[in-house]
Amino acid sequence: MLKPEDLTTIPLFQGFDIKQIEKLLRFAEERSYNQGDFIFKQNEEAKKLYILEKGTVDIVLNPPSKPQMTIATETSGGVFGLPAIRAPHRYTADAKCLEPCQLLALDGEKVRELCYQEPDLGGQLMENLAFFGMSC
Repeated sequence: MLKPEDLTTIPLFQGFDIKQIEKLLRFAEERSYNQGDFIFKQNEEAKKLYILEKGTVDIVLNPPSKPQMTIATETSGGVFGLPAIRAPHRYTADAKCLEPCQLLALDGEKVRELCYQEPDLGGQLMENLAFFGMSC
């Protein structure tokens, strides 16, 4: 499992202190997926925010009446599944493993609750989301 110190290098968590990251990790669980597995599908309810520990994941958009488009490829340290922590809480693309993957899955609802309880943490998280333009 990633250590709190490891997450300080991930853009989504820049500006967080170790105690804040430890609080977020209380809501994390490790997950493993095989090559070809979907972590989530477009339009599913977004319940988890993912941090990729190992592997490669394609983020694939499925527009109506058009071919699929890969809009991002995430590698170690990548963060995706952000609708789990911001409305409308539906994934806007598919996340598909290109190889075996290990991830941390953070409970989106619990992260949102923590953001309300600790406005400094919530504000930093929202600022990072806006600055780094993360999507999916």
